[in-house]
Amino acid sequence: MIAAAGCRMRIPTWGFFMILPHDPAAYPPPLHMTIPKDIAGLASEADTLERMRIVLQRVRGAQLSVVDDTETDDVTANDANNANDPNNDTGNHNATDTHEQMNTPAYDMSDPSGDGDSRRIGTGLLLLVGVQDSDGDAEVEWMAHKIAHMRIFEDAAGKMNRSVLEEHGSVLSVSQFTLYADTRKGNRPSFTKAGRPEHADTIWNAFNAELRAYGIPVAEGVFGAHMLVGLENDGPVTIILDSDNRPTG
Repeated sequence: MIAAAGCRMRIPTWGFFMILPHDPAAYPPPLHMTIPKDIAGLASEADTLERMRIVLQRVRGAQLSVVDDTETDDVTANDANNANDPNNDTGNHNATDTHEQMNTPAYDMSDPSGDGDSRRIGTGLLLLVGVQDSDGDAEVEWMAHKIAHMRIFEDAAGKMNRSVLEEHGSVLSVSQFTLYADTRKGNRPSFTKAGRPEHADTIWNAFNAELRAYGIPVAEGVFGAHMLVGLENDGPVTIILDSDNRPTG
């Protein structure tokens, strides 16, 4: 078949011929999609999202031992290293440091320092608590209430239907700025989203006090210290809580 001048042929997959005009004006204009602002802003909003974050683990027992209670500013030091490292490619250095740490003598979790500085609980919750600079009383109160009443312990029927209050359990609370690690660039995490140490310490202590107000025994780690944490995760059950999930209305 010979196409007429000014036309073109299209051969569909079903096998017969169609002659279509070559003039672009004969076709409908292309569709243009506009992304709604509330969706388009999600990525940038996620980068600036500030929240209190807690990793909760249901345990049959947990213990914490202080290796070195000298407070270190790992956040500042690590991010300073990132700033001085254009490629942020420190895999070899990290591997060496990790190798050296793995070959240090093992500590006795019951009392690694030999001075009786050990904290332990039985049935209850191990909480790794991260704080950002925007966190305040509202976040503390909501988090403490949620954790005190969350039904994650088994009842007589084996269902998750009992709270740590009903279980008469305890809490081991550990401040944990590494929950805010940003690993998008290079091999060395950045922790710039973690709260300033003085603010994070205040909020963490207020959170522990709020849990105690519910009648829950709370054992604490040492803010900024090098610690060893051991646990027997029951389940295992591990839940991540973010304060930005709290109702705002």
